[in-house]
Amino acid sequence: MKSYLFKKRWVRRSRLICYLLFGFYPYPINRKTLWDSTSLVLKEAILKWINKNMVVLEIGTGDIGLLSNYIDRKRDVDITAIDICIEFVENAKKNKKNESKIKFISSDLFSKIEKNKKFDIIFSNPPYVKTSMINPDDHIHYHGFKKKEMLFYASDGGEFGTSLISRIINESSLFLNQNGSLLIGYNQNHIDEKLIKEIIDHSKFYLFETLCSHRTTCKVIILKLKKEKNE
Repeated sequence: MKSYLFKKRWVRRSRLICYLLFGFYPYPINRKTLWDSTSLVLKEAILKWINKNMVVLEIGTGDIGLLSNYIDRKRDVDITAIDICIEFVENAKKNKKNESKIKFISSDLFSKIEKNKKFDIIFSNPPYVKTSMINPDDHIHYHGFKKKEMLFYASDGGEFGTSLISRIINESSLFLNQNGSLLIGYNQNHIDEKLIKEIIDHSKFYLFETLCSHRTTCKVIILKLKKEKNE
């Protein structure tokens, strides 16, 4: 019943249900879909992995800063939330609680992050829909975006759905503490699992844990940095 209910559009566009699930009434700009099933799995993962006083980065915070604004209300942590889309960042700021520690930044991944900055947790619900599967007119109508650029920032995962996931895994190693964790959520219906394994195998990370939804095909992978050979 829950799985069926969560597929209904009115549920995912309801400000009340967003409040019940994520702890705040969102201020969207023409947005019809406020969250997806991957957001729910990633929510459980960050609750498990993020603890008090951690330094946290969210990559691709989206137009309401959903998960950063949620965890900011649940944990006393220092959060940086980035998105390449300036409109998303400006609207996400409007959802901050008073005296929030979140820093919202418009950045293409780590381009605006200090080079010596280190995080305890990096997490992301990145775009993972294959470009060929996106019908701009239908998707814009479904999500409520006014610009096609917003749609592609939010959904387009490239030819195989893994383009941004690959970048996140390959670039995060320089910004994560040695004992830190990288959490990435995605829907298995959109991505070949063999591609994800290949990306991880050729990176500085290894797969530490997987958290799967019991209702959907969404999952979160938790990655840890491999030990240096001289350690």
